[in-house]
Amino acid sequence: MPGTTHIPRQAANLPKEEERLLDYVERLARHTVGRRAVHVHISRLQHYNRREQYVRVAFSTLDALTRKFDGGCFQTRTGDLVLIVKGASVAEIDHGVLQLRFLFSEDPLLKDEAPPEDPFCTWYELERDYAGLLALAQSLHTARAIEANPYPTSPEPSFMPDHGPEPMARPGHVLVDRSVETVPRQPAVDLPRLVRVENLLASIDLRELVRRQSAAAIVAQQRPQPLFTQIYVAIGALGRRLLPDVNLFANRWLFQYLTVLLDRRMLRLLPGENNLESQTLALNLNVASVTSDLFLAFDRDIRLKTQRPLIIEIQALDALADLAQFHRAQVFLRTRGHRVLLDGLSCDAFPLLCHPELGCDFYKLHWQTQLIGGVGQRALARLRQQVQAVGPAHVVLAHVVLAHCGEPEAVRFGHDLGIPTFQGHYVDRLLAEPP
Repeated sequence: MPGTTHIPRQAANLPKEEERLLDYVERLARHTVGRRAVHVHISRLQHYNRREQYVRVAFSTLDALTRKFDGGCFQTRTGDLVLIVKGASVAEIDHGVLQLRFLFSEDPLLKDEAPPEDPFCTWYELERDYAGLLALAQSLHTARAIEANPYPTSPEPSFMPDHGPEPMARPGHVLVDRSVETVPRQPAVDLPRLVRVENLLASIDLRELVRRQSAAAIVAQQRPQPLFTQIYVAIGALGRRLLPDVNLFANRWLFQYLTVLLDRRMLRLLPGENNLESQTLALNLNVASVTSDLFLAFDRDIRLKTQRPLIIEIQALDALADLAQFHRAQVFLRTRGHRVLLDGLSCDAFPLLCHPELGCDFYKLHWQTQLIGGVGQRALARLRQQVQAVGPAHVVLAHVVLAHCGEPEAVRFGHDLGIPTFQGHYVDRLLAEPP
């Protein structure tokens, strides 16, 4: 039988993926022992979750398994993913699928707590389900052939290039202001604009845009006790200063490049700031920035100002884009005495990502007003259970931070879940009140 080692993706020949999948499955007819497959139904998600950048992250997540196990990963014309591997356990495959469930956790398809059948994934044990997988590959191949006909008889597939930017609920923030909750409909940051932003960014005084916000423990009626201070760049103000007519958030990948540039500026800027020694500092950083030589220089210089360990906040989507690099960054930080906070978690994603294997010290759960009365009792119970599971009784997973708390209802909601630590404008007001 021809080798079935890792099959590299050929993006330029994406329309031929169905042909490659069918050929691969047919060659497995007498080699089904120990092989499993999973079909991830990206095409069933809402259109805003079928964007190319999200599908690319999803593909990379599953494709990573083919570097460890014998197999292949295929992306169909509709955006669906089919992973076939030999020797991987269900748990090992499901770990990758779990990351995808987080990535798309706010999609209505994944909102049902206990559907009779999983609408997101279809599993195949090839020793007994080979015929089903073959039928899937044949149907996908046939559908692709019909679409290739110059006189199609079926509607266009649902996975299509974007016709324009739409607001993103949780852009990939790095060293940015988390208070931006709505995105105006403005032109997206394309490459020429990004070059212009990069040039302008090099010339402005970033100190004017640096903000500080404390996270504090709030217990009963006691005065809040500050625990750490987050230092960040107000990205909304930065955008208005640089390109007021451009939406910096619309293209996640170009925006993330911009935040890497901001990381570099901030890592050079912060060691020269004053009043760094009075409290533990938290910085939002890109994973790639953490493992850079510039961070080593920053770490050396910042220790001259404060002996306190830093809390490095990393966006969950950034971490999931390359888990291996994220784990290397964690080891890198811990050898220097720092701690890791996983940021950007919704209530839906929180139970999925609070996992010992991620090894984070803190998790930041983001508050939204619609959570009041909008979370079912089962979901609340699951959240409460997960908060307790990663609470102070666990050394590695010590605290949960509820962020974006702009109202007292957020604190009551957090207390109901057992969360003691809060961050947001309401907390700012409490801390500003005289004793």
